Amino acid sequence: MVDASRARYSSIIGLLYFERSGAPFHVLTVAEIIACSNLGVAGRMVTVRGVARAVVRGLSEEVASLEEWGLALVEEQLELSAADLPSAIVVASELDAILSEIDLSAPAAPASSGHSGAQRVPSESGENANAEDEIPGVDLWTHERVSAGERFASIGKGGWAVQRSEVEGRLAGVPLRIGETLGESDDARRALTCFYAALGNASLGTRVDLFGSIERSLTERLEALLKLIQEKQGMAVARRSLASLFGGTTAEDG
Repeated sequence: MVDASRARYSSIIGLLYFERSGAPFHVLTVAEIIACSNLGVAGRMVTVRGVARAVVRGLSEEVASLEEWGLALVEEQLELSAADLPSAIVVASELDAILSEIDLSAPAAPASSGHSGAQRVPSESGENANAEDEIPGVDLWTHERVSAGERFASIGKGGWAVQRSEVEGRLAGVPLRIGETLGESDDARRALTCFYAALGNASLGTRVDLFGSIERSLTERLEALLKLIQEKQGMAVARRSLASLFGGTTAEDG
């Protein structure tokens, strides 16, 4: 597949996702192969970067086989329209500001408990959002391992700037299309960078929802993330205030 993509399809491949039922997800990532290293008997290490979203319109029979590769008929989805650009820039700026100062730390345990420091924030389901990362096992993976849990609480001071910069680097050089026109806009690129950097910290369910949404504009998807983070930030502030009121201390005080 890699050789065919590089020789015949300008190094473009489609990253197809599957639902729990085994059915293919309706949106895939159009990706570009940017590096391919030969590791000898260990195989090859292929590095790709996403360059677009596309709705799956058809798949060849070979796609269903683990031993073969096939072709997909897809329809590229616009990330940003000219009409959507002004509002997307405003919301992205708000999202960037709140993530730059985000603090979801929980109140420290009372001194009598023998514990100190910030407590890990549980997921909304009551389970540890990063529990899967703590499962002991083989450390060598054949692909980049991404947590399915939400990671906003672990961003930390200065962490958002680092994450945003990493995504910005990946998107550098990717052609930007605003509406039907190819062009360059620093504001538009910053809005897209902010969205995808923030989305990478969301829970798997939120990522699937916002990545797979083809009806909502970039502004609407940014607003969904902004609302989510504002709610979590508000609850964290309330918890720390209540703990302080009733004799607890915050992680910063402890």
